[in-house]
Amino acid sequence: MDKHSDFRRTEVKAITYASMKVDQKDDKTEIYVIVDL
Repeated sequence: MDKHSDFRRTEVKAITYASMKVDQKDDKTEIYVIVDL
């Protein structure tokens, strides 16, 4: 998401936790979520 390219939809209304995925690799954690704008 680039907040400089679209000022109309930059506020997250909700996160879909049912599709959340958390990956831990070596020394970092990656979190994937679906957001509702």
